[in-house]
Amino acid sequence: MTTTAHHGVARLPALLIAMLLAASCSTVSTLSAPAGTSAPMTVALAQAETLARNDVTLTGQAREANRARIEQLLAAIDNSTLAREAAALPAGDPLYNFAGHALLNRGLGLPRAFDQSDLRFGASDRPAADSDGYRPPLKVGVLLPLSGELSKAAVPVRDGLLAGYYAEHRRRPDIQFYD
Repeated sequence: MTTTAHHGVARLPALLIAMLLAASCSTVSTLSAPAGTSAPMTVALAQAETLARNDVTLTGQAREANRARIEQLLAAIDNSTLAREAAALPAGDPLYNFAGHALLNRGLGLPRAFDQSDLRFGASDRPAADSDGYRPPLKVGVLLPLSGELSKAAVPVRDGLLAGYYAEHRRRPDIQFYD
């Protein structure tokens, strides 16, 4: 036997073991599909649901990757199935806001308003947005040097902000200036 052939035979058991180990690492899960849907869509929806439930525990890059995966899974679901499943989600379900954004990205309507429990900075306490999306905060704080050497530079900034503020005819937030 040649040296090259001997090395090839010696590597064969290691290759077989590696293949068996790789095969044993994969898992297959099956879910029964509701009438009118295909099994892959149901699996994608179940995976997205699990990822959405875990999203609040993640931060930074892990959270971004998790959200990208949820969007990818929802993108694989057809319009009618996504709309039906989104409508069936209970209020407060973490998947609803993801499904709602997927529906809006496709130009479809929402079955109900977004769940606002996860919004920050008091946004859930604010009134709904106008038809053009205008939704001001309740209060605005403006930090400007109102005294001292830099106060001369702050005057046009303050005046410009107030001109825009008073030119707005819709609802305006309370405004407070801080030195």
